[in-house]
Amino acid sequence: MKAYGFIHTHSEYSLKDAPLKLADIVKEAKKMGATAIALTDHGTAAGWIEFYDLCKNEGIKPILGVEAYIRSETNSRTHLILLAKNYTGYKEISQAISDSNENIERIADMDIPIMTKEILQKYLHGDNVIVTSACVSGVLSEILLSRKKIQEQVDSIKKKMDDYYSPYDTGYLKNKELVSSLDTEIAELTAKKEKLEIIAKRNFREQKKSLSIYKKEDLSLYEERKKQLEKEEQETKEAKKSVSEIKKQIQNKKRSRTLINGRCKDAEKKQQKYIEAEAEICELTKKLTTEEGAIQKVKKEISWYTSFLGESFYIELQNHGLAEEAYVMPILASIAKEMKIPLVASNDVHILRKEDADIRQFIRSLRFKKYEEIGIADKELYMKDDKELSNALLKILPKDAVLKAMKGIKNICDSCNLVIPDTKHYPRYRDGNGNIVADSAALLRKKTLEGIPQRYPDGMDDERTKQMEYELNIIINMGYADYLLIVADYVNYAKEYSKKIGKGIGYGVGPGRGSGAGCIVNYLLGITDVEPVTYGLLFQRFLNPERVSMPDIDVDFSEEVREATIDYCRRKYGIISVAGIRTVGTQQGKMVVRNAARFLGWKYPDEKEKYQQLGSAIASVITSSVNKEIDEIRKEFSDSLSENILSIATRAEGIANSFGVHAAGVIIGDGQPLKEIIPLLYNTKKAQWVIQCDMNKGERMGCLKMDFLGLKNLDIMTNSIRLIYKRKGISIDLSNLPFEDVVFKEIFAKGNTGCVFQFESGGMKQMLVKFGPESFEDIILLVASYRPGPMQYIPDMIEIKHKRKKAEYIIPQLEDILGKTYGQCIYQEQLMDIFHKCAGFSLGKADLIRRFMSKKKEELFLKEKEPFLEGIIKKGASRKDAEKYWNELVEFAKYAFNKSHAAAYAVISYQTAYLKYHYPIEYMCGVLICAKIEKLPVYLYECKKCNVQVEAPDINLSEEDFFIKNNKIYFGLSKIKGVGEAGKIIIEERKNGKFVSFADFLLRVNIDIGKIRALIQTGCFDKLENDKRSYLLSSSEYMNKLARSITKKNDELNLLEKEQKKKIENLKITIDSLQSEYNKIAEHGNDIVLKDKLDFLREEKELLGTYISGHPLDKYKKLFYKKNITFINDVEKGKYSCIGCIQNVRYTKRKSDGAKMAFFTLEDLSGSIEVNCFAKEFAQFKDLIMEDNVVEIYGYIHEEQDYFDEEKRSFKLTAKKIKKCYETDGYILLSTACQRSYKIYTFPFIENYLCEDGKSVVLHNEQTGRVGLSNLRLNKEIISIFDSLTPEEKPKDTWVQSVNI
Repeated sequence: MKAYGFIHTHSEYSLKDAPLKLADIVKEAKKMGATAIALTDHGTAAGWIEFYDLCKNEGIKPILGVEAYIRSETNSRTHLILLAKNYTGYKEISQAISDSNENIERIADMDIPIMTKEILQKYLHGDNVIVTSACVSGVLSEILLSRKKIQEQVDSIKKKMDDYYSPYDTGYLKNKELVSSLDTEIAELTAKKEKLEIIAKRNFREQKKSLSIYKKEDLSLYEERKKQLEKEEQETKEAKKSVSEIKKQIQNKKRSRTLINGRCKDAEKKQQKYIEAEAEICELTKKLTTEEGAIQKVKKEISWYTSFLGESFYIELQNHGLAEEAYVMPILASIAKEMKIPLVASNDVHILRKEDADIRQFIRSLRFKKYEEIGIADKELYMKDDKELSNALLKILPKDAVLKAMKGIKNICDSCNLVIPDTKHYPRYRDGNGNIVADSAALLRKKTLEGIPQRYPDGMDDERTKQMEYELNIIINMGYADYLLIVADYVNYAKEYSKKIGKGIGYGVGPGRGSGAGCIVNYLLGITDVEPVTYGLLFQRFLNPERVSMPDIDVDFSEEVREATIDYCRRKYGIISVAGIRTVGTQQGKMVVRNAARFLGWKYPDEKEKYQQLGSAIASVITSSVNKEIDEIRKEFSDSLSENILSIATRAEGIANSFGVHAAGVIIGDGQPLKEIIPLLYNTKKAQWVIQCDMNKGERMGCLKMDFLGLKNLDIMTNSIRLIYKRKGISIDLSNLPFEDVVFKEIFAKGNTGCVFQFESGGMKQMLVKFGPESFEDIILLVASYRPGPMQYIPDMIEIKHKRKKAEYIIPQLEDILGKTYGQCIYQEQLMDIFHKCAGFSLGKADLIRRFMSKKKEELFLKEKEPFLEGIIKKGASRKDAEKYWNELVEFAKYAFNKSHAAAYAVISYQTAYLKYHYPIEYMCGVLICAKIEKLPVYLYECKKCNVQVEAPDINLSEEDFFIKNNKIYFGLSKIKGVGEAGKIIIEERKNGKFVSFADFLLRVNIDIGKIRALIQTGCFDKLENDKRSYLLSSSEYMNKLARSITKKNDELNLLEKEQKKKIENLKITIDSLQSEYNKIAEHGNDIVLKDKLDFLREEKELLGTYISGHPLDKYKKLFYKKNITFINDVEKGKYSCIGCIQNVRYTKRKSDGAKMAFFTLEDLSGSIEVNCFAKEFAQFKDLIMEDNVVEIYGYIHEEQDYFDEEKRSFKLTAKKIKKCYETDGYILLSTACQRSYKIYTFPFIENYLCEDGKSVVLHNEQTGRVGLSNLRLNKEIISIFDSLTPEEKPKDTWVQSVNI
């Protein structure tokens, strides 16, 4: 199995067309002995840099290319292969790809970049780029096939025309002649009838009168006249008869004409398709050329390419068993021979092996949203060796052409010698006028010194001055002066911009992030707000001369200023030099399982529903990855249908599915167009240009990556301090807050950290209470240690902190380093200090060792073991202790945390805690303003804990967003689902006066009925209309129509002129009538009350995302304070019992045996969690699993991974026990004279009212005075029944009353 090279290869970045991983392609190519391999993905260069590095590592020559989509006369997406010969060619193709992204076509939910001939001619040159004619869909094949395709279209249309009505049909033409003939006959008969009607209408009364005169005067004349009159009468009689007959003839002929003409009309309607088909054939025939004509077009096209590419244009020959290839390729080979165009053979590689065709079929089916059959050609798209390739071509081509084409592979592989230079493209700092600063080192020093008075009002001490000078020298000598100036520039812009839009109040930039907080120069420039020396933060962790890598300054911005800051950079450093960073979405976990089930449903329609249900069931038990959890999944789902899904899912997991945009990363170039360095892609969803590689590869290409991270907590604090200033006139400087003992004591030490940054989880709260933090150092420590790895040492740290245990150190120097972390190595900086201070390594060297250890580069850090042991033994440790400590440090290094990052985030933790303690209502309002709808229940629960009252939306009080009034937070109108921008309209109208009624509101505000109903359902009119939601909902639509009519008529009235008195009076009558009916409806139902509050609470939750005016669990509140119960928002991994209301129940069956299972949501006062109830537990507790049932569930909590947001944590509860819960809002007090009375009189009475879901009963024995809670539960109706009884009817010595305890 030998292949010289591959020049046409697709990877997974040919989205939904190839499943191949780049590493697998390179590995297979090496296995086949290839000297070179080209990457030619469809329209994209997304894998270029990764592919280049993989090939170099394997000793294979990388050829970077693309299969471009070219717009031609007949097709907008013909194919063309572009291959870079050298780095200039790389840049030419890169620019061409980037420009093609300005011509996006959206096809099958995918963005297709179209490359025009103008782009090709603009950038490509034969000395630098090789171009081939690509596959059967290529630029040359398309011309030959277009003739064939046109003829096939014509033949297809002609075939369809057999089913259409032809206007030339003899039957139709005969009928048309009949209609015409009948029209003539009808016209002739009508004319004849009209003449006869004149005769038939003659009247002889007057002539008969005059005849009698002739009889007296002239008998002969009389006889003559008489005969004439009799003749005319006979003619009239006959004419009448004829008219009647002609009318019948006309009627019959018209009837015949109508019938025949109707047939003609029907035929003519159906003939329209025939006429359209004729026109289509006519147009297609104009395009139809002879085969010779098509060949001449191909030659002309070749000449166009060779005019600027010369001998670098190749005709590519392929054969995958397609009839089209058998037709096209011999013609192209013949043309190449005639025009002396070089040939090259290729296989259109999309899969590694034949048997991988089904996975390609799977992803292609997802692309086209229907089942894609596997054709013969699909199985041939694998990596063929030279023998297989030549044999395939010999089936359709002459031997001499195949030999030349195979030689073409070597020619191309040998001609392409791309070397990507190791060039830096870092930006240069520009001044306010946009000019590059010549001496950035001097400017950096100047700006750093200018920061001293603000940061150190009393001046810098020697230690800090020395550190500053050391850092400046390192930064300048390593060439990063421009970098720090640029970051300082946009950070300070963002800070000022936040204050500008907040009228002097704003907190748009966080105190720092990552290792940058360890640099005192960053602190002086205003990039960070953590004083590094105070907290022992090390500069070498940020920038190390012995570890030559880019410094990494990540900055947190509020969402309010983030995009504006990026725009500022675009303006300052050039739009052509600033871009986002591409990300890749892959098919993972739940997604790939659901997609596999969907695909199989398309493939087997009869089993579609089964596959969909099964896909959902399998997906529901996956926490992260199918492949990682496959053994456990197969235990639960062992049937054949499940195996079909899992077989596809396990092989398809991880395949690229889409391109996205990095949430924070931005590339800033050196001023030249980025597209010359890295190809660019235009993301239509985000409307943003991004580089076509990830951030690491972007840096590898010499570009500077900046992280503009969005941090919601900065928006929360910004909103809070603006509210504080607005309400109290107090300006809070968050960068200079005092560390107050009361904040540590009341917020942190008591675990009162809901909505406090980094300390919101239940496990963190429990840990805080046990730890009892007393200082900011403690907060830094807990931010760093509450994570996998160091968490195991928290119990020891707690014991040592509270002096219940003593820390042990093998040498005294360790106490100075580890004392503040209670004997444990938690920070990376501590690890570096241990190597530096205890073993004599330089800090730079110590940082390198720390890096080797954390990256598990054992061969590198083991070299330092002996020098470390020697150094620490010199300090007094025994060899045995030193060896043991080395092993411990190796473990520490795996999870040791960056203290600089922990310190910066601890600042935000303290800031949020400070605001929550001192200004709870303003802080919680800030939280709610920034909250996502699904988090509202959690935050409202926290408001209750802080004694902050949140009111439902009020039509006369609410603003657009959450706001504070009368020491309460009111829900914003625009936060109601479905209301949106209508909130502004309502608030604007309210400036003209408050709404006095619902009727008044409708007359003044014109919004659609859906928004009106949402306002009603969320209680906006409750205070105005005494909780008449039921009535308002039922009458709102009709009232709104009347209101619109009244408003319209009033507008008409105002437009009428004074003189049109009558019209005005009529209009007034109409308005009065409408107003009367409107008032009648508006006044109706004042006594109607809310029938089912639970229904309206559900609607409120649907529209507001949470319950405001009440909660379905209000009657169960006391249950939540049982010792074993944990609020859902406080759960971590482990075993828990939670109480909540069951929602969104889904049932499914286990395929192996048909056993039923259920999945549902459990919601309590603090939040919600997804619950799995598998077959065994479902069989036991199925009667309790019903919508709205309140239950207690004991089970196992496990954490789920979110592939789209690594910071996001989500949990699932697997139920093991389920128990019914009962209301606790009040008890029934049952008082009886004595035990005997209870048995004789009381119990027989209450026995009929015992019920499982009734109210708890408190028993009172008057004789003994004892009061106690019993196990009895009584129907609450017993109280009203008892009260309705007469004294004679009531049980003796018994008293029943409702009480609250």
